[in-house]
Parts: sequence; structure tokens; C-alpha cells
Amino acid sequence: MMPGTARDRSPDPRVRRGRGSAVALILALSGCGGERPSAPETASAAPLVVTVDVLGEGCTAGLTLATTVTNVSASAVRLDRLTLAYATEDARCRSHRAPIDGTLADVLAPGQASVVHRIDPKGTLCEPPTGAFGCTWRVTADVTSSAGAASGSTAFEGAGPGRLAGSGEQQAVVLVPPAGAVLSGIAPVQPNFVEGCGNFISARMRVFLFRGTQVLAASGPLDFGDSWRLDTTRFPDGAYALGAIQNGCVVLGPLTPVSIRN
Repeated sequence: MMPGTARDRSPDPRVRRGRGSAVALILALSGCGGERPSAPETASAAPLVVTVDVLGEGCTAGLTLATTVTNVSASAVRLDRLTLAYATEDARCRSHRAPIDGTLADVLAPGQASVVHRIDPKGTLCEPPTGAFGCTWRVTADVTSSAGAASGSTAFEGAGPGRLAGSGEQQAVVLVPPAGAVLSGIAPVQPNFVEGCGNFISARMRVFLFRGTQVLAASGPLDFGDSWRLDTTRFPDGAYALGAIQNGCVVLGPLTPVSIRN
């Protein structure tokens, strides 16, 4: 904070990036002085580290944002409030704040780390009017406390079931029904079986029903030879597509166009 500037909450981030099933990026943010009238209006580093973890495989396979706060000071710190903001540059989606009650009632002992909030954001990140299948998001968690403010953020790519398959990769595809099939009633859907990506005995497949880019339904894990019994009566007549992934590769193969007519 420049000298003489009151209540400056501008971030001075230090970024650490990591990739995996849980993506975490940590930023320590400068906070303002205490909120009591007698507190000096000078910058002081908030003794907190805020981590945002993205857990799950996306819109179709579970998506959870977990916010963890660590007290790195030698004194206890009271956490007061949390806000979550979602930002995107994808024209199909809209930046917005998470509709949460951000009241916190945690007091962290010196050195203590605590998961202060978990949220399933699929309703606003994956569905209209603010979200859509496949958008890229940055989520920022702002925490206010008795010791100042701190913030953490992370970006995650796509809110779908997986990335598209690259050239030369073994692709997960739907074998039954064939492309162009007309489905009605309870329709069996069977994918091929993809091994690799560290999964052999534990490999499982999942199948998804798409309309455009929106995922409407998803199977549970399917073992070799298993079929998904898709209840087509839940959906209006029209054009759809079926796609599949393997739980380790998380690579979405080419979609199989089908129609529903009941």
C-alpha cells in the first residue's frame, strides 16, 4: 500500500501452480490495518494462506470447490467472512459471485489449517444462464478476518466430463446404439472398454447423453461388457448425442448422434 492510502485491499499475489485431480493455486494477499478506530491505517500482511481446491471431473462426474485457510501466525485468528467469485472470458458464460452465505465462525490456532467451505457449483458454472458445458473459470476466494484479509484463487479448464481425445490416443466410443439410431423407452447404451492411463483392473467407463453442448444425463461407472439403461422417456423427442470416457484417461471420444422418439 502506498503511504497515506486508506483501506487499500489491492492484491499482491504470489502464485504456485499445480495440476492433478485436485488443482490448487495459493496467493497470500496484503490486508488492511485493523478495523478498530485506533488501528493505524498502514499495510500489514495478513497471516493467512487461502487455498482453493477443485475436486472432481467436471459437470457430469462431480465438481466440488473446497476452500482451506491456514493460520501461519503465532496467534489465534478469527475468520469472519468468505466470498467466492467466478470469472470467465468465454462468451457463452458469465462472471458472477457464488450465491452463498459467507459467514464464518472459525477461530484458527497458530499453525492450524481448516477447510472452511465446500460447494458444488454445477448449478451456476455448468447450466444457463451463467454457465455452460466446457467453459474455463477462475474462482477467487476472499477471506476477511480479525488479522486482515487474504485471498486465494485457481483456474480450471472446462466444466465437462473430459478433454477431447488427441491424435493417436485410444478413444472411448459408444458401440450400442449405432450412429443415427432412433431411441425409445429404456435404451441400452454400451461403450467400448479402454485400458491404460494407469487403470487396468480398476478401469471403468462412463457414458453421457448430450443435447448440443449440454450434458443431460450420465451413467455410473461401467465395467467391461456393462450397459447403461437410458430412460429416454425423461427427455423430449429430438436430436441428441452419446459420448463416453474412461475414468483414468478422462478423454471424451467422438460423439454418436442419435434421436429420441417416444
